[in-house]
Amino acid sequence: MKPRIHTLPLMFMAIALAVVAVGTDAAAQQSGLPYPVIPPGINSVYRGPHFFDAGVKYMWFDTVKVVVNRFSNPGSVESFNESQRVFNNDMWVPVFEVGRQANNFFDLYGGFSWFSLANAARFNQVSANNPLITQAIAYNLDLSGYQFQMGGRSWFPLWGFGRIATTLGVINTLMPYTMDVTRTITGEGSRFDSKKALFWHFAGYAGVELEVGYRSFYGKTQFQYNLGTQPKREVLDVVAYVNPSGFMVALSGGLRF
Repeated sequence: MKPRIHTLPLMFMAIALAVVAVGTDAAAQQSGLPYPVIPPGINSVYRGPHFFDAGVKYMWFDTVKVVVNRFSNPGSVESFNESQRVFNNDMWVPVFEVGRQANNFFDLYGGFSWFSLANAARFNQVSANNPLITQAIAYNLDLSGYQFQMGGRSWFPLWGFGRIATTLGVINTLMPYTMDVTRTITGEGSRFDSKKALFWHFAGYAGVELEVGYRSFYGKTQFQYNLGTQPKREVLDVVAYVNPSGFMVALSGGLRF
């Protein structure tokens, strides 16, 4: 069975993570460094290989839009051209992360965040065949997103201050939603339909981080780019697209233990 095109970059990311993990550990062993190498901070006190942090991140959504497909009214000659509306749903959301230093200069971690959005739009169209026939469309979307992140971090110390790192991993976003559409055509009344289901978004990501530590505490800034699938759902020939891929910046603080 041939893999889907969007899964190929994720396979390469997984291979890259394995190479980075083995390579950084091998380099540390060749240099004679002890395991584990501690990410030093000001007055550093080593508490163990585990860490936890919490903060906020700003998400730039790649795509949030609704498209009214070209529509021919059954049993008549009227037809209506395609229309679309693009929404700006960039936002600040909470984020949590927990992980463990797996070997010298390499961490494994998982993260969680959540968000919600609500979009509404109205379309008024005139038939391409009969200007006396019009169509009105009302669209509403309510959605909650639950984002699960897993990845690896390859880092090197900024002696006396903290560390700088690169990250690779995958993100799975589950987005339960309610989508309502009302379509009204002149002389024919209204049609209404509602759907409750799930958007499922899968993505790979790459990023860079800068961390500053004090004893067992630390603060960090993260820049990340996500690239993934673009899920869509359709009700009455009206199609909603929600793709939380794109750039992200995060600010957080945490503890090693």
